[in-house]
Amino acid sequence: LDADRSAGGIAPSDVDRVIWHATDHSDSINAAWRGGAVAVGVNGERVVGSTSVYCVGSRIMVNGTLMSPPFAVAAIGPQDRLMATFDDPTQLGDLKQRRDIYGLGFRVTRTDVVRVAAYSGALNIRNARPQ
Repeated sequence: LDADRSAGGIAPSDVDRVIWHATDHSDSINAAWRGGAVAVGVNGERVVGSTSVYCVGSRIMVNGTLMSPPFAVAAIGPQDRLMATFDDPTQLGDLKQRRDIYGLGFRVTRTDVVRVAAYSGALNIRNARPQ
């Protein structure tokens, strides 16, 4: 899944519609989980239960790492189920509409090799038991 921000030729009132926001990342990541993903990453940062994704000016912060576009979300899981989730017209409707109307860079592709880096951030676990 590739996302890019591009505002060329867009009316000032619509600029917000062509920007890839932190909520768009959350939506696409959640769609990957719904599609059966067992691992998800954003531009090389592993997404885990404690991952935070938010906007910092015109950039995105994931796990405390500041990122600039283009953004690539990688998901490892059952390809057919993942693709069906992203192709489902009831999923990611706002992103798909903004792609079609405003040219927001959003595309989903299938590939044989997907790499999702290991989580490298701090783990602040308070209530866990080894099994």
